[in-house]
Amino acid sequence: MGDFDIHQWQSKHLRESREVREITSGTFQRLDGMVHRGLLKEFLEAFDEIHSDLILTGEEFPAIDLIEFLSQEMQRYAEDTGMDRE
Repeated sequence: MGDFDIHQWQSKHLRESREVREITSGTFQRLDGMVHRGLLKEFLEAFDEIHSDLILTGEEFPAIDLIEFLSQEMQRYAEDTGMDRE
């Protein structure tokens, strides 16, 4: 795994996800300013490692499928641990 540049990744994906950014721009901007960059980098590197591990086992799922799976797992975790309280 090479060096990961969080700012380069964000710039690329912000340009590619204009529709999502428009829908959630206020929340996105707040989170973008508040999330610890080091932790975000670790999170994204773990995502890359999980994806690479799947490829090594012969399962080449599209990244979006893994994103959707992990999103559901994170939601379930948030509910199970009480993180998802309003």
